[in-house]
Amino acid sequence: MLVTFYLSGPYSASTVASEFTIVGNPGAETFPGVLKAQLLTGHSLTFSESVTGGTVTATDATCEGTVVNWYTEPQAPTPTPTPTVAQFTLSPAYGLSFGTITHSTGLIPEFTYPVSSSTSLDMISSYSSGSQFEVIASGTRVGGQTVNINIQKNGSVVGYVDLNSDPVGQQTYYITINSGFLTTDNLTISVGLGAGSY
Repeated sequence: MLVTFYLSGPYSASTVASEFTIVGNPGAETFPGVLKAQLLTGHSLTFSESVTGGTVTATDATCEGTVVNWYTEPQAPTPTPTPTVAQFTLSPAYGLSFGTITHSTGLIPEFTYPVSSSTSLDMISSYSSGSQFEVIASGTRVGGQTVNINIQKNGSVVGYVDLNSDPVGQQTYYITINSGFLTTDNLTISVGLGAGSY
């Protein structure tokens, strides 16, 4: 751990001692011969991570033996940023249940709670043409009919996937969008009967 020692404020002028020994404890890590001139501009020393404080002791004849204690202040560790993982689901529709819907790059849209078989999204990221969304589905389609999951931008379909057969267990489907959209666009994901179309 790097610790910087300063002699500042009124002490910079009133301190008569010109040489010090700095000790870190536990472990008695000792740095002798630290000069007043070094402390006036800040003097950095490296201690073990286990050191929690120590002493600064004047060692020249003028003030020999004068001791000042120092302590480290524990710092909260810097948290590792967690990627935004706002996943959402569509309500069951046409015999199918839907798990999480995510953007394949990990840039996930925020969502409002789904209503019926459609949900509108408030976007936190913009997406370009060619971006893919992953949709998890399971169940048995009502009457074996084709079911489509589509993404609409401002009311126009920009991507869809058709489910022409029943999902095997929980199956992942991909919707590739053909038109980019911005955070200001109104994005809707919905489920419908029949083949999707632009």
